[in-house]
Amino acid sequence: MGENPQDAYIDGLAKLYEEAVRERDELGEKLKLFTRLVDLAPTILWTADDKGLVDYVNGRWLGLTASNMSESTGYKWLEYIDPRDRDAVVASWTIAVKSGKQYESEYRVIACTESGPRWFAVKAVPIKNEAGKIERWFGCNTDIHERKLVEEELAKRVAELSDLYLETEEAKQQIVQSEQLFRTMCESSAQLMWMADSEGQCTYFNSAYYAYTGSTIEESLNYGWLNYVAEPYRQATLKAWQEAVKGGCDYHIELAVRRTDGEYRWHALRNVPIKDGKGAVVRWVGSAMDIETHRNMVTELEKARDKAESALAVKSEFVANVSHELRTPMNGILGMVQVLLRTQDLSPTVKEYVLTIKEAGDALLSIINDLLDFSKAEAGKMELSNSEFDLISLVEGVGDILVPQSASKGILLLTSIAEDLPRRIVGDPLRLRQILLNLAGNAVKFTDAGIVTINARLISESTETVNIEFSVSDSGIGIGEHLRDHLFEPFVQADGSSHRTASGTGLGLCICKRLIDLMKGELIIDSVEGRGSVFTFSVPLAVAAEHSSVETGLSELKNIKLNILIFEPRSYRGFVIENKLRALGLPAKSYDDAAAFIAAIRALQADDKSSTLVAIVDQVRLADAGFALIKQMRSDTSFEDVALVCIEGREHDSDGDDRSEEKILHMPVRRDDLIDCLVAIGNRGSRQADFRPALSGKPSTSKSRLPALEQTSDIEATTHKQTKRILVADDNKINLQVARLFLEALDLNVDVVDDGIEAVTAFKDASYDLVVLDCQMPILDGFESCRIIKEIQSRKGRRIPVIAMTAHAIAGSKENCLARGFDDYLSKPIEPAEMEKIVRFWLGMSDIKTTTTTTTSQKKFTPPSQAEINARSASRMAKLSEISSSARTAIDMTLLKSRFNEKNIRSLFQLFLDSYGSEIDELNSLAIEEDWPKLKDKAHAFKGACGTICATTIAGFLAELEKASSGTENQTKLAILEEIKMELSKAVDEVNAYMAAAVQG
Repeated sequence: MGENPQDAYIDGLAKLYEEAVRERDELGEKLKLFTRLVDLAPTILWTADDKGLVDYVNGRWLGLTASNMSESTGYKWLEYIDPRDRDAVVASWTIAVKSGKQYESEYRVIACTESGPRWFAVKAVPIKNEAGKIERWFGCNTDIHERKLVEEELAKRVAELSDLYLETEEAKQQIVQSEQLFRTMCESSAQLMWMADSEGQCTYFNSAYYAYTGSTIEESLNYGWLNYVAEPYRQATLKAWQEAVKGGCDYHIELAVRRTDGEYRWHALRNVPIKDGKGAVVRWVGSAMDIETHRNMVTELEKARDKAESALAVKSEFVANVSHELRTPMNGILGMVQVLLRTQDLSPTVKEYVLTIKEAGDALLSIINDLLDFSKAEAGKMELSNSEFDLISLVEGVGDILVPQSASKGILLLTSIAEDLPRRIVGDPLRLRQILLNLAGNAVKFTDAGIVTINARLISESTETVNIEFSVSDSGIGIGEHLRDHLFEPFVQADGSSHRTASGTGLGLCICKRLIDLMKGELIIDSVEGRGSVFTFSVPLAVAAEHSSVETGLSELKNIKLNILIFEPRSYRGFVIENKLRALGLPAKSYDDAAAFIAAIRALQADDKSSTLVAIVDQVRLADAGFALIKQMRSDTSFEDVALVCIEGREHDSDGDDRSEEKILHMPVRRDDLIDCLVAIGNRGSRQADFRPALSGKPSTSKSRLPALEQTSDIEATTHKQTKRILVADDNKINLQVARLFLEALDLNVDVVDDGIEAVTAFKDASYDLVVLDCQMPILDGFESCRIIKEIQSRKGRRIPVIAMTAHAIAGSKENCLARGFDDYLSKPIEPAEMEKIVRFWLGMSDIKTTTTTTTSQKKFTPPSQAEINARSASRMAKLSEISSSARTAIDMTLLKSRFNEKNIRSLFQLFLDSYGSEIDELNSLAIEEDWPKLKDKAHAFKGACGTICATTIAGFLAELEKASSGTENQTKLAILEEIKMELSKAVDEVNAYMAAAVQG
C-alpha cells in the first residue's frame, strides 16, 4: 500500500515550519547579540526613520547623557546638544533629511559628567530600498574631544618625551610614538605646522601646509619654505629665525605667506624650542595661524579710530569757534546789563527785567562753559595746570561764592577744614574750585531746607605729597539707587522730570568725574532718597616747596590770653565754631541758651581777671535770640570789658550801624577771619582799627603773585585816593565801550585803542599802570603786542602788568596766555566783579571805588524748547528777507531801551554812525576781490556791533554771510551783501532820526 500524498505534504510542511522556527530563533539570538554589541560599542550609534525622527540610540549615548530611550528619541535628543550648537545642528540635519544626502557634522553633547560638553564628529547615511526611496537613517557619533584639546598639550608632551628619549631606549620608543601621535594630530589640524632640527632646518610639514602652499616636500624642506614668504619680508624673516635658533628662544613673527592661488595672506608664526634635560635645543616645533581677517579688522578699526580722532579735532576747533561766537556778544549783553544795574533811575519793573536778563545770561554762560569743558574732555584735551595755592582760602572761598544762593533759600552753608592740612599746596586750583563749586552748588540747588557742608581732611601724607579727602554733604532730596550708577553719564540729571525745579545741562558731574580721574582721584556717592547725599573724592596733591608750618597770625594769637564764649541758637553751628577755636588751641564753649550764656560770662568776669573775655554772638537772622542778646549787652555797662563779636550773613549790610567797638564775622566763618579778629581784640590797646573781613568775591591781598612785578612808588599804598591810568586795546568798538564804562565806574583814567600797533604806540608815549589787550586783534595781535610792550618795559626798567582779554575759552586759553607773557587773564563776556578783582589786585590799591553789588532774583529763567529753536532756525534767509522788506524797523528800539539808558544809546549810535560807512565799504571791497576768508572775519566782527544796537535783522544777514563765505556759491554771498546794504540804509535813517530827536529834546 503506497504512502498517502496528503500525509507526505503535511510532514513536509511540519519540517518547513520547524526549520523556519529554528531560523527565527537563531535570527533572534543574533539580533539580541547584535543589539548587545551595539549597546556596548565605544561609539554612539543611532537610527532614524525616513522623516529624520530618531527611533533608536545605543547605550553609549544613554550612558553619556544619563537619559533613557524615550527621552532621546524623536527630536528630544536635541535637548542634549550644547545650546551653542543646537540651531546649526537642527538646520543641517533638516537639510540632510530633505535632500537625502549623507550628513556630516561636529557638535558638542552635554555629558552628565563634571567635565562638561564633549565634542563629537557625527556621520549619518541614508538606507534606501530597491526603488531608491529612503527607508531609514543610520548614524555614528565619534568622540573627538581629546583631539580638540591635544594641540594645546602637544608641545609640552613632545618636550617631555624628548627628555625621556635622551635618557633611555624606552624613552626613544616613547618619543617615536609621541612623534607619530604628533604627526597624526598635525595632519588633523587646520593650522600650518612643522618641525625643524636643532640647526633650524625644517624636516617635516603637515598636510595643511602642503595644501595651502601647493608645494612638495622637496620644495619646502630645510629653508625652502622661505620661497613662500613675501619677498619684502624674506630676508628679515630669515635673519630673525637664525637669531632665534642661535639664542634658543621662542620665535614669534607675523608675515605674508603665498597661497596656492598666488594670494599672499598674513599669518602669525610661532616656533618653540624643545630642550633636553641639560637645556640644549634638540628640535623646534612651529605653527602658523591665518590672521588675514584679523589684520583687516585691525586696519579698519585703526582707520575708524583715525577718522574719529580727526572728527574730534574738527569738533574741538568748531567748539572753539562757537565759543568765540557766543562769548563775544555775551560780553556786550552781560556788560551792559551790569551798567544798567548801576543806573540810579531804573524803575522797579525795569530793574526786574534787567535782573531777569542777567540771570538768563549767567545761565547761558554756565551752559556754554559746561559744553566747552565736556567737549575738551571728549577730545582728550582737558589738561591740568600746576601752581601753588592756598588750600584753606580756596575751600572757604567756595563757601563764600555760594552764600547768596544758600541764604536766599534759608540754607545754612558751612565749611569744615581739618587743622592738620598743609596750607600751601601745588595743583590746579581752578579745576579743584570748579569741582567743589559744582558739587556744593548742586547741594544747594537740590536742598530746600537744612545744612550744606563742605569738608576737607587729610588722609595720608609723605614728605612731598598729601592725599586729601574733600566731601560735600547736604540734607536735600537725595538720589535714588536707580540713578546712582548713571549719574556720571553725560546729560543725566538727578531730577530729570519735565517739571523739575533745578535747571542745568546734566554735564556738571560728568565733568567733575573726568577732572577727578585726571587728578588720579576717585569720586564716591553715598545717598538716600529723601534724606540727602554725600559726594566724596580724594586726590593726591603736592606740598609747596616752601611753606611755613606756623602762620604769622596764629603765632601772634598764641601769645594772647583769651576766654571765648559762643552764643548760637542753632547748636550745631556753635559746635562748628567751637571746634575751629579748639583746633587753634583756644579755650571755647558754646551755648544755645541766652540765660546760661550770660551766667557763664558773669562767672568768668568774677573768676578770671587776666584773660580777655570774648563773646561771639550769632545774629544772622534778626528774629533770633542772638539779636536781642546783642541789644542787651550793648545797653548794659557791666559788659564793657567783654569784646563782642557779631556773626552776620555775608549779604547783611552793616555799613550804616555804629558799632566801632564791635568786631564782625560773616557766615560761613573763615579761619583766617577768625584769627585776625581775635588778634585784633587781643591787641586792642595798640591797634584800634575796626576788623571787617572782605566780602565774597573780592581778591586776596596776599602778595604771593606780586614778586614778578617791581613795587614802584606808583603802586605803593597811600592813604589818599590816586587816579590810575589804564590802556585798553580791542578791535571791537562796542567791547571797548563796555570796558570803558566798567573801568571809569571805578574812578580810573581809561585810554582805549582799537589795534595792537596803536596800543604799542600809546604805551611808548605815555605812562600807564595797567594794560588790557584783546588777543585777537588784526594787524598786530595781543600776543605780539604784549611781547613788544614787555620789551619796552625792560628798557624803561619798570614792569607794568599786562592782562589778556579773549572770548576764546577752550584748549587752555589761560595757560597759553600766561605762557606767552601775559600776567593775568580776563575771559569774555567781561564780568564787572572779575574785572574789578583783577584791576584791584594788580594795581595794589584798596581805595578803588567798589561798585559791584550782589543781587538775587526769585524769577527762574526758562530756556527755549527744542521746538522753538527749530522754528527760529527754519528758512532763516527767507524770513530775513521778508522782515527786511516789511514795514518793520531795522532797529528794535523797545529792546534797545530795555538794555541801555538814553545816554548810552546815543553813545552807541554815534559809534555806529562813525563806523558803518567804512565797515560796508570794506565788505564791498573784499567781495570784489573775492577775498572770502577776510570777508568772513569782517562779517563776524560787524555782526557783534549790529547785535549790540539791536539791529537784529542786519546781524542775521551778517551771520548768513559769514556762513556762506566758507562755501563756493559766490552769487549767494553777493545777494546777501545786497540785502545787508538795503537793511543798513534803513538802520542809518532810523539812527539819524533818533539822534535828531534827541538833540531837539
